[in-house]
Amino acid sequence: MNNKSDLATYKGKGWKERKTIGLEEFNKGIHWHSAGVNSEWNVLREVALYIPNANQQAPSSPNDFLHVAQVSYDQLSKEVQALSDLYRSEGIKVHLVGDSPFGESILDYGSEHLHNLVFVPDLCINTPFGMIMARMGAEIRAGEEKYIARCIGNIGIPTLYSIGGMGTFEGSDAMWLSPDSVIIGVGNRTNREGANQLVKVLNIHGVTCQTVELPPTTQHLMGILRIVDERRALVRNQIAPQKLIQILRELDFEIISIDESSCVSDHFAMNCVVLSKNRIVSPLSECSLNEFLSNKGIDVQCVEASNMIKAGGGVGCVTGIFRRDLIPFSNRKQDEQ
Repeated sequence: MNNKSDLATYKGKGWKERKTIGLEEFNKGIHWHSAGVNSEWNVLREVALYIPNANQQAPSSPNDFLHVAQVSYDQLSKEVQALSDLYRSEGIKVHLVGDSPFGESILDYGSEHLHNLVFVPDLCINTPFGMIMARMGAEIRAGEEKYIARCIGNIGIPTLYSIGGMGTFEGSDAMWLSPDSVIIGVGNRTNREGANQLVKVLNIHGVTCQTVELPPTTQHLMGILRIVDERRALVRNQIAPQKLIQILRELDFEIISIDESSCVSDHFAMNCVVLSKNRIVSPLSECSLNEFLSNKGIDVQCVEASNMIKAGGGVGCVTGIFRRDLIPFSNRKQDEQ
């Protein structure tokens, strides 16, 4: 037998050192699918949706499943499919949670986990360095994480970190303020331990983080803040934490104040998805919010979302953001590694 030190498997002759850093591999699609995010407003390229089984039986007690009213899964399926069609018409690639590269569904349709799986953004948050996996705050949603993990693995997106221990974190509680700055909401769904884990992993990659305590009347940070341009944000100013307002002002954000109304608080009228700067997809609503936003120079497309709302969310709540055009930034920690 050859001397082991001469064999490639022991780093001998023929061994080739891996020289690219993780950031470069992911962003340039070397070994991985290129799909990163470091803003809330730049051009949207890829999303993930879960289209419910139209024949799925609705729970007899909506409240037990975190829903606010009785959901028609047949109608919910049609609403998400229509949203998917809209994204595709915009040239946005749509990944479907549950699809398999082997042609078989990865879903267990007998599982109670699927009643809330439509709320894909809660399950993860993408970064320029890989996906961070969430850990659901509610017991009824525990286990949904595995479905998004399989989806991400099938696509070829690397997993950067998974929240663990007693930490809970849901992706809708984190937003990019800038390419190297993230704000995290701590409240009903994300606890302090989960937020601390997220801060630690992002800090390693040169991203600074700030946390704010959320009011108990909101599910997530997404419910009170939507960033529609580099320095422009929609804010439910009457319930937003003062620390959040202060952070935005210190960063010279233009704050578009959204007043409280049943339309906003009960019908998720502000629960939109940003297609590109000052272009959004919003739930169809009879209130004047969409007209108000149009008058602010924001292009608004509306879709039917009545059953998304009954399930406890809106358009933003069902759209997993997997890829936006990245904004260049200097990442010293990555450069040094």
